[in-house]
Amino acid sequence: HIVRKVCADMQADCVIDVMPWPRAQIETEAGNYNALFVVGWNADREEWLYFSSPLMETEYGFFERIGDQGAIENYDHIRSLEGKNIIVYGPSNTATRLSALQDSAKDLNISFEIDQYTKNSVSIKKLIMKRADLLFSNRDAGFALITKAKQNDKIRYIGPAFPPHHYYVGFTKNRKGNAKVF
Repeated sequence: HIVRKVCADMQADCVIDVMPWPRAQIETEAGNYNALFVVGWNADREEWLYFSSPLMETEYGFFERIGDQGAIENYDHIRSLEGKNIIVYGPSNTATRLSALQDSAKDLNISFEIDQYTKNSVSIKKLIMKRADLLFSNRDAGFALITKAKQNDKIRYIGPAFPPHHYYVGFTKNRKGNAKVF
């Protein structure tokens, strides 16, 4: 809604295509699209994107099945991840953050496994089917996955692993005239 409103205010005829996230990034970086959304900031992306004002704030955190033996209940410390198998969508900022958390855990002699999948739908199914102990996700994306899978009564959010962060519209620097659009 926000992007459509901005397009209308600019009197721009914006075409919005929905595609898999990896392809959206490749196509936008190549200059085939003006922008992509919603995107988190990282140093690599800053090389080829201009970032809008923040559109939303969210956080990266953990989801678990309700009632599982050994459930964490509320995530509040890295020690609670000991021995867990954690599923994450990637490659993504989310997977990068979980890997950083794993590195910090190793410094404390805490170990957990990471299973990375290129489809969010696979990630949530693995958690539902008990093939992982936890799902690490953008909180809002995780809630959307749970709702889409109709698992609201079986999976819950147990808390953030990092402070909140922002998401933006990213405008490619690789398309002629895009600096003006930005």
